[in-house]
Amino acid sequence: MKKTSKLLGSIALTAALALGTAVPAFAAPSTDANGDFEPVVTWNTDEDGNIVPETIKDGVDAGADTPVYIDVKRSNIDVAVPIELRLVAETAGGSLICPSDGVYSVINYSTNTAVYINKVEVQYNEEVNKDGVNWLLVQDSTLVGDGVEPALGGPAFGNLLVKLNAPGAVSADSYVLDVDNPKVPTQASAWKISKAVDDGDGGIVEKRFPLNFDASSESSIVEDADAANIFSQGDGAEKAAADAFKLKYTISTARPIA
Repeated sequence: MKKTSKLLGSIALTAALALGTAVPAFAAPSTDANGDFEPVVTWNTDEDGNIVPETIKDGVDAGADTPVYIDVKRSNIDVAVPIELRLVAETAGGSLICPSDGVYSVINYSTNTAVYINKVEVQYNEEVNKDGVNWLLVQDSTLVGDGVEPALGGPAFGNLLVKLNAPGAVSADSYVLDVDNPKVPTQASAWKISKAVDDGDGGIVEKRFPLNFDASSESSIVEDADAANIFSQGDGAEKAAADAFKLKYTISTARPIA
């Protein structure tokens, strides 16, 4: 141990002398009663004389540490949603005719990141269906069905109960459309769309997240079938049911918090 201490002290002194006057010289190590240099660095050794690493200390109680800071970069995303879709109601009410499963999807073209659908909001078309004046979205299944009439003074055409399914969620999830209560997926049922991948030929293979309309979706009796018919002419065309409501998505690279 003493021999090693001398060596370290000598190296430290030599280094200080070699710097000359270019910078202020380091203070010379102190010596003991025998004239030997005191250790510049102290350490502990095991039974075999091997140095045992220790945490470097700055002062008596403070530990020397290196803070690590992380900046978060939000990647640019390239996501597409269908520009429109159509549901068909029977005049007598009952089950809606919906797009086939998998036809309606949100698509992620981003090759650098997965994305999450963190919220789905429902809004009435303010021009032709303000506040559900023509088609009213309901959550009570007793207000729809074969032969069920909408309430007097209710919507001009009828009630709709529409259920949206997300089979690709972490845990299969669903949502009855509600203009007052948006769908907010949780971590346990995150609506995740994986990132697109390189197809090996200069293109990409996009990732799709299907949003299906459940077979339990229904309407009440259609009160004014001619006016509600999307193919009607004249004044009825202004009230086309195809533009009754819309879905608004909040899409992010971060998954739901709760």
